[in-house]
Amino acid sequence: MRFYFWVAAVAVAAVATGCLTKNITNTARSSEEQLLCTRAVDLALEKVTFIQVSDRKVFVDNKLLNSVDKEYVLGALRQKLALSGGILIDDKKESDIVVEVFSGCVGTSYTTWLAGIPKSGLPIPLAGTLTIPEIAFYKRERQGGSGKIGITMLDNKTGKSVLDVPLLFGEAYYNRFIIMFIPFSTSNTFE
Repeated sequence: MRFYFWVAAVAVAAVATGCLTKNITNTARSSEEQLLCTRAVDLALEKVTFIQVSDRKVFVDNKLLNSVDKEYVLGALRQKLALSGGILIDDKKESDIVVEVFSGCVGTSYTTWLAGIPKSGLPIPLAGTLTIPEIAFYKRERQGGSGKIGITMLDNKTGKSVLDVPLLFGEAYYNRFIIMFIPFSTSNTFE
């Protein structure tokens, strides 16, 4: 009987070591969150081409854009317009085309699913609480980034639409799995 107690104690100690995971970031948002958001923007902008701006003066109007990643959305859009042959200018009055950009969403979500024993505390009288680590036979953590971007492209002289751009959607993901204590991950943030 005493032998089984020591085997169980050693097994618990072995499982308990190395199970601590801390989420430490030195910035307001983690690098994973930033990569997920910016990748979602990239994937959304991949779905449209701007051949109409080739060799034309283009002004990008951002007054409707309100997003934490505003600078990245603007930078990615300006890069796409420039690579399509557009001549980017800073004076709206001199432009041939005005591009208005807005976002419905640039953000992340997080879900987790566990088949096993969740982290918990075991109260010990007169001694405090013993923390029991999570024991995952199967665990899935999914962090997703979503981007919904709208673009209106207008002729500066007439105000008429130059290009009918549907709402653009992009989704990025970073999945972490544990199957029988073996961790691995999948992601589309670095493609």
